[in-house]
Amino acid sequence: MESTNKTLGKILAKLVNVNHTNWVIMLFITLWPYQTTYKVTKQFMPFELVYGIQLVMPTKFMVPTKRIRDIPTKDLDQVIHLRMENLVQLEEEHWHTNENINHIHLLRKEN
Repeated sequence: MESTNKTLGKILAKLVNVNHTNWVIMLFITLWPYQTTYKVTKQFMPFELVYGIQLVMPTKFMVPTKRIRDIPTKDLDQVIHLRMENLVQLEEEHWHTNENINHIHLLRKEN
């Protein structure tokens, strides 16, 4: 916990104004990227550990993948079909992630 506070403190120190009157606003700006960044040591985002669900960023819905972008627009039916396959795959990955999180929670409760 101390390393987290130290990291957040360093980021905040760089963002707040000279009089430190905007630190509350900057705190939220600092926390969001920190909580939504994948941590290798924990194998999760802090957001996932706190809320028990995987975060889905709005850009994941709005920005098409390179594979989808490269398909000519005249093949709209194919694009829609591929996008649906992609969404089904994402849903399956989401389900597996939730299963892994639930498993980790159970293991922690046993200890």
